[in-house]
Amino acid sequence: MMKKYFIILMTTVILCSCHGKDKYAESKRLLLGTWKLVNIDGLPVETDESFVCTFDSLGNEIYACGQYNEKGESEWMEGKNYTYKMKKNTIKVKGSDPLGKNWSFDMVVVGIDEKQLLYSVKNMKKNDVQFGNYHDYTLKRVTTDCSKDIKGIWVGQEMLHSPSHHADIYCWEFLEGGKYNFYYKDSTGTFVYKEENDGRYFLYDNFLVCNFKNDLKTNSTGKIFECWNITVKPETMVWSNYKGQEGVIRYSLNRVDKVPVH
Repeated sequence: MMKKYFIILMTTVILCSCHGKDKYAESKRLLLGTWKLVNIDGLPVETDESFVCTFDSLGNEIYACGQYNEKGESEWMEGKNYTYKMKKNTIKVKGSDPLGKNWSFDMVVVGIDEKQLLYSVKNMKKNDVQFGNYHDYTLKRVTTDCSKDIKGIWVGQEMLHSPSHHADIYCWEFLEGGKYNFYYKDSTGTFVYKEENDGRYFLYDNFLVCNFKNDLKTNSTGKIFECWNITVKPETMVWSNYKGQEGVIRYSLNRVDKVPVH
């Protein structure tokens, strides 16, 4: 009888152990891929404050976000000097960002499936100094490649709430290799190529990021980045940027065959 109970007990332990291993093995599998931040502490994140991260099967992580330098300039950068290790429900990340700052932190996974990743952050350090960042994050998986859909020439303007206000019309030419050209209208109403723009773009599913120089709308100088959630169709495209209490900025664009003169 004792022998029978012992066999049952050991079988139960083995089954429980295997179930636990399968659970965490499934989490490791689901983690692989690219994710975009959508909520912080259950609230929608401002579009420009979002980030994108990619985990591969070799323990490497790419972390992409807006970076700010001492000159007050901003630029979207993809940090590729990160590694991670996942033990049970904790992902230990360490590495350095493109500006040379060293980071380490723990991502405690609350839930993960094919579509969403939910986690909280603990033990975050910047340059070996404790850094307070203990929020709950919700990320969605990036699954679609819209790069072919966005390539080409688009003309559009901001969608203003008041019909009495006139929005400037601009032109974007999205090229291969993540580059884009930008055109604006001069005092005569003629489209002019912006030579100092140095336009670069990144596209993660329907999340578009544009790096450029010297903002004509705000008269800001130096490097700048903007993030947009986009809806793209064969002939039309809508961009939106959520700015918290300031509301949402939207642009409406139409595809054209060539850069117009006027």
